[in-house]
Amino acid sequence: MILTDLSFEEIEDYRDKISDIAYDIELDTGIILSPIIKNIDKYNSRANFVPFYEPSLEKTEQQIETSKELVRLVEDYISNYYKKN
Repeated sequence: MILTDLSFEEIEDYRDKISDIAYDIELDTGIILSPIIKNIDKYNSRANFVPFYEPSLEKTEQQIETSKELVRLVEDYISNYYKKN
C-alpha cells in the first residue's frame, strides 16, 4: 500500500505510471506487485473500522526483512526508471 497526501484526483493521475513501473518490476524480478494507492488522511480515518486497513501486529522477522528488501528494490527500480526517462 502506498500512502500519500495527494488528493483522489492526483492519485488517479499517477495510477497508470505507478502500474507501469510495477509491471516492469514484475517482468524483471518475477515478483508480483499490486500497488494500492490511498490518501493517508482517508486511510487513517478508516483504519480502526475496516479490517483491510487494520495493521498486522504479528509480523514475523522474515516478513519484515522481505518487506524491507522489496522496498529497497522498488526504490532502486524507480530511481533507475527516472534516470532512463
